[in-house]
Amino acid sequence: MNFISKFDQAIAEIKKDFGKNYPMIIGGKEIFSNNQFQVHSPADKNLVLANFPLASKEDTLHAIETAKEAFHKWSLTPYQKRSQIFREVADVFAQNKFNLAAILSFENGKNRLEAMGDLDESIDFMRFYADQLDLNQGFSKETQSANQNEKTRSTLKPYGVWGIISPFNFPSAISIGMTSGALITGNTAILKPSS
Repeated sequence: MNFISKFDQAIAEIKKDFGKNYPMIIGGKEIFSNNQFQVHSPADKNLVLANFPLASKEDTLHAIETAKEAFHKWSLTPYQKRSQIFREVADVFAQNKFNLAAILSFENGKNRLEAMGDLDESIDFMRFYADQLDLNQGFSKETQSANQNEKTRSTLKPYGVWGIISPFNFPSAISIGMTSGALITGNTAILKPSS
């Protein structure tokens, strides 16, 4: 099956979910709300793609607290495990990239090739960061010291919770690139994509 046929098939599949309600996800839990906003296709303003909850101040504070609580355990997760998780997620994206690219085409107005490029870049970010983390042994290594009687080490340490607000122009690549950079290095993150 060629690119056009695969993309056409993906469009047919994703159209089944148009107009659906989606939750916020905080701490792995789905949170629905009656206070929602609609996402319309920029090419056809009458086409409702999805309904998303508007986060309240309380939702935001809950997300921050949840990320703080998860930070200690995640920051102690060995870098090899973190890089493995990101490679697995990249594989899931690769297996579903036609559907994900089709969603981008409707949601953002990207043509098929640009949408696929956005997804490919997302996959590349996750794999590249995982490779760099492994190649640099978690970014903890001995460095040259000025004196032979001392030992020095450069160590990447997680800082805590990162807040990420990604722009609209590369809805997958930039949000995933920014979030992956924070998470793979042992931080936790709250992602608020552009509406």
